[in-house]
Amino acid sequence: MAKIGWVSVNRKVMENWLWKYKPFAYGQAWIDILLECNHQEQKQMIKGQLINTKRGQSSNSMVTWARRWGWTRDRVKTFLDLLETDGMIHTKANNTTTIVTVLNYNTYQDSPTAEPPPNPTAHPQRIHTNNNSNNGNNTSLLGEIQEILTYLNRATEKNFNLITPTNQYEIKKRLSEGYTVADFKKVVDIKTAEWGGDRAKARHLNPHTLFGDKFDSYLNQRVVKQKRLAPNQMM
Repeated sequence: MAKIGWVSVNRKVMENWLWKYKPFAYGQAWIDILLECNHQEQKQMIKGQLINTKRGQSSNSMVTWARRWGWTRDRVKTFLDLLETDGMIHTKANNTTTIVTVLNYNTYQDSPTAEPPPNPTAHPQRIHTNNNSNNGNNTSLLGEIQEILTYLNRATEKNFNLITPTNQYEIKKRLSEGYTVADFKKVVDIKTAEWGGDRAKARHLNPHTLFGDKFDSYLNQRVVKQKRLAPNQMM
């Protein structure tokens, strides 16, 4: 059973050596976002542009988050995309920075003595009346992800892990859009045939690239065969 209630966290925790130890875990990065968000509206100059950030927003750039968390910019982008997909935040990039808005910010920050009003539109969740059905759906989804990653690992002789969130992320998005396991296998076949013989391109044979925003175009392209590299040359 999930625990409910309040734990107050003073922002001074960010000065402790434990907090500064890097790289951050996903949970620590999420708490850091909550701590970094404004508790009231304020204006600031960023690269000569006046930025107005409201309560529950942060104007930290991708580079700033990457430095704070000891991550790469790509990992920051993937993490923020995960949070946005789950309805936890909203991001809006401009030519100076990225505004992160924490949805239901009052839920995390209002006084513990007062229950915050529900806001069903800010953080929508599916309601499952049948737990057995829900568990079955989760098991089926994980089975499909496992099948896809296993196929990719065999084709590329790599070892992408099922439990790594970034390996699951793009696959879940494409499956939710109606693509099938067979579609994923077809993309793997097409791109390994095309990129397998090029040492630089072979590095893109990973879940993030293959199953990302260009997935549909990959799925519908013609097969271009190239000479495959030896496994040790693809590393």
